[in-house]
Amino acid sequence: MPANMRLRTLLDSEVQSSDDATRILDLPKSGALHSLQVRMRCTNGATSGLDVSIYDVVDLIEVVADGSRVLHSLIPEVSEKRYEARRGRGIPMVQNNRAAAVQELTVPIEFGRWFYDPEMWLPLNRFNDLKLRVQFSPVISATVGFATGTFTLDVLGLISPETPPVYMGTLVTRNINNFTSAASGDDTTELHLGQVLRDVNIYAYEAAIADGVDITDVELRADDGGFSYFNNNWNELIDLNALWYESDIEHNILTFMNDNDTLDTRISVPDHFSLGDETAAVVGSNLSEHVAVDTIAGDRLTFNVSEIDATAGSETHTTQTTRQPVAVNVGKKEPSYNVLLPFDWSDDPNTWLNTRELSRLQLLLTQGAAGADTRVSTCEVHQF
Repeated sequence: MPANMRLRTLLDSEVQSSDDATRILDLPKSGALHSLQVRMRCTNGATSGLDVSIYDVVDLIEVVADGSRVLHSLIPEVSEKRYEARRGRGIPMVQNNRAAAVQELTVPIEFGRWFYDPEMWLPLNRFNDLKLRVQFSPVISATVGFATGTFTLDVLGLISPETPPVYMGTLVTRNINNFTSAASGDDTTELHLGQVLRDVNIYAYEAAIADGVDITDVELRADDGGFSYFNNNWNELIDLNALWYESDIEHNILTFMNDNDTLDTRISVPDHFSLGDETAAVVGSNLSEHVAVDTIAGDRLTFNVSEIDATAGSETHTTQTTRQPVAVNVGKKEPSYNVLLPFDWSDDPNTWLNTRELSRLQLLLTQGAAGADTRVSTCEVHQF
């Protein structure tokens, strides 16, 4: 990265006074914008933030030029899964359900192939008006939500003051279709033509349902079925993403559990997990806590929380009736609830899919069960 690069603070820990609004931030008007880093925080209620995360705070993140030209538009859940698919690891996030804890998420918005790309970037001087929009609406509650007036934003921009000598285009990442999966049948998304396509991404999530149940098969069909770039089972494509991007994804969650409580981890049937009961041991006491997982359904863990009394001659093992702080780590060596169809097998955008050469491009998703929040997004090369 050149010495004249600037990591500029565009918004510094700004607390939002409203609990339901859109923060609109004017972006710089000169230089080359390589990427933005959007950090979002919100404080749990005074008793707890049970069953909520930062995803229950932030609704949509967009970059919009000249009033209506959308250069980036994703919900944070899709940003997380796109990050996990391409990076092979978890996004920077704090998920903590305890009393007055701060939950947070940091989302990158990249206009090049990487956080800093000297050849693909956004030329700021090509627009009269450029804005970042963060839409938020936290649930306000002392027990199952957030404290009022605590949503906080930080925004950093990685900017070249002088435009680099090479410009190969700008990556524009946007949602193009969303629906709730049905019990059966195919859903068809018509992809528009005219740009170079880096990838098509499909996010399909339903709590407590495993991958490959709600959406079973994926086909990216060209020229009215003349041929297909992809025509595969959902789980085959998950494996492809895991192998190509060397996935090893973990989620760490600080939670507050009672017996038979559940936790949705956003990792489908994790292949490993660990639990830590954060109770201070009292030397000489006969009492101890025991935390285990009863069942795993999709991404949902159901907990067994109990108390052991080891008093000699009257040992008991009883259900714990007081919530206990528990640290949870879940992981899997492949992404969950998301399939990325890449065309950037090489770093050269001249080798990616040029849709100008096609007469039609369709995405067909075969539905196997109802209930998944399903979202299709694309990443394209635009010239400004």
